[in-house]
Amino acid sequence: MALKRVIPEINVCGVDISSNTIEIGLETQCIDWGTQNLQEGVKAADLVIIATFVSSISTVFSEIAPHLKAGCIITDVGSTKKEVINKVASLLPNDIHYVPGHPMAGSETHGITGADPYLFENAVYILTPLPETCSKSIQLLEEIISLIGARILKLSPYEHDLKVAAVSHLPHVIAASLVNGVGLLEEEQGGVFKLAAGGFRDLTRITDSQPEMWCDILLHNGQSVLETIGLFRSALDDIEKAIYHQKREDILNFFRKAQQERNKVPAKIRGILPEIYEIVVTVPDKPGIIGNLANLLGAENINIIDIEIMRVREGDGGTIRLGFKDITSRDKAHKVLRYEGYVVKVRK
Repeated sequence: MALKRVIPEINVCGVDISSNTIEIGLETQCIDWGTQNLQEGVKAADLVIIATFVSSISTVFSEIAPHLKAGCIITDVGSTKKEVINKVASLLPNDIHYVPGHPMAGSETHGITGADPYLFENAVYILTPLPETCSKSIQLLEEIISLIGARILKLSPYEHDLKVAAVSHLPHVIAASLVNGVGLLEEEQGGVFKLAAGGFRDLTRITDSQPEMWCDILLHNGQSVLETIGLFRSALDDIEKAIYHQKREDILNFFRKAQQERNKVPAKIRGILPEIYEIVVTVPDKPGIIGNLANLLGAENINIIDIEIMRVREGDGGTIRLGFKDITSRDKAHKVLRYEGYVVKVRK
């Protein structure tokens, strides 16, 4: 969909085992035509993009390799690189140019229904080109990636797997571990999740993703994930010891260092973890207030993708958190609701 937005004349074929997925692709104009036959879909292609689970990439490569035309550029969007490259590099003829890729653009909506023409805007798009890959093919793919608004970063496969494990794979493991751990306390005592507010929801929101996909990722990037788990475990050990021995200064330094490190994270570059742009609205205590907010924003074609009642006191009203998929929607909602007399704050 992003390609069709910036290069309308491009002819895009979508290949999927599901005819329903192909129909949706046609209806949403993500593709110009579709097929369930891999060979048919790739035989005339100048560029092939493999967007499957990591465990399926090598299988797709082996099936299409004999049917690709000379000079074809092929890339994938898998979130692990080293193992994939080791499996597929030998499968391709010399006149086929493989440029491994990984767009760091996340969405909580799975499959074709998550298609978004602006998904890659300001997102980091990692390329891990092979030494033998034709430089012209790499340059052409870079030009296409730049057109859809992404920012290109070149890494070695090893660098990619370790760094992505640290900022993407490990956070998913931590979030799932946190939910499962608190879930044990919920089973024992009950009422724990009732106390979970915005912070807990924000920290664990990424667990709402495909278990099959994450199982694939961890199995294919096990070495790097285990390495980052070790770093995390070491940090937990440090704070555990500081708490046990009542080391006030060590505890303060633990949080101070975290603040300093987090400030190094670029604020305007999207990553693989799906983002929500939020506002907090102060509302009066009266029936229909949430519906009124939704109607005001709906009338302006602003879509709310997340909502939370944060605090409500009978007779005094409260605050409601509204989440949007992009900054433009958030800022427009902020303007609309302020115009209607609501007290609105942008949540950083």
